[in-house]
Amino acid sequence: MINKLLIVDDDNYKTMNIKKLIANVNNNIEIIMEKALNPGLRRIRSEGFDIVILDMSLPLFDVSESSNFNAFGGISFLKEMRRRRITIPTIIVTQYEIFGEGKSQKTSETIDKQCKDEFENYRGIIIYSSGNNKWKEQLVKKIGVI
Repeated sequence: MINKLLIVDDDNYKTMNIKKLIANVNNNIEIIMEKALNPGLRRIRSEGFDIVILDMSLPLFDVSESSNFNAFGGISFLKEMRRRRITIPTIIVTQYEIFGEGKSQKTSETIDKQCKDEFENYRGIIIYSSGNNKWKEQLVKKIGVI
């Protein structure tokens, strides 16, 4: 049973849509939001959560500073969770299908496979689009399994 959920995402519009969807499915879930990687990590270390919804590309600290942006912030977040033995089920919800640049570029499919292989708490990647509802169905299904 999910009582408390953490969303780590710097996009206000996407975060509000995710929050609205979850509240429509179960309005008894407490939803906490963080906008950057490090504040999100501090939050999961200090509070108990039943699930994490995570963006892939995240600022490290403050969303107003473009110099601290990490295209693979979601993977960094999962690595830190593993290092600290935090096994909260985690779903990545992202707007992009390609991350990084040049030789470090990865597709969402590549990231999904990497995360499935590396992180026992990883539950999948969902491509968010404000133009269709497929992401909503996928997210509700994944949360329902957890």
